[in-house]
Amino acid sequence: MKSFNSSVALLLVLAFVGLYIYFVEYKSYKEKKRKNTFFINDVDELSVIDPIAKKGFELLNKNGTWYVNGKPSADNKEINTIVYTLKGKPEKVVSDPAKDTEVREYGLDNPIMIINVKNYANKVNETLYVGTKAPVGFGRYILIKSRNTIVISSEIYDSFNKEVK
Repeated sequence: MKSFNSSVALLLVLAFVGLYIYFVEYKSYKEKKRKNTFFINDVDELSVIDPIAKKGFELLNKNGTWYVNGKPSADNKEINTIVYTLKGKPEKVVSDPAKDTEVREYGLDNPIMIINVKNYANKVNETLYVGTKAPVGFGRYILIKSRNTIVISSEIYDSFNKEVK
């Protein structure tokens, strides 16, 4: 009987530790990972808009083949490389959460580029607004809309400023 009670107590302790790890540690790890990337999910649809020139392009991923503005792409590898930058990490977090004065100050109220990213399976949408150049380096200010966070990154703008075919 004593062995049974000890086993039950051990199982309860293990269950408690498992629940703690899942609900506290694992969830905080996922949140930290989400905060350290632009987009955590796979990309199914992507639109890049230049509001000043009033032009842009749409990318759609169908079973591993990219379609650019409705036509199959000749260069899936290049598009995968461009899209991979969304899994990247900002160089610096400027403001979390962003204030309206900062949005104007960093040129995010009139962005030079808007990037809309969608993942169908998880029903996740993210919008990135690309603003003015940062005073040091090659980076630009980027507003991650869903998190209301302003970051600096050169990789996003440089990648999505390319022409895709």
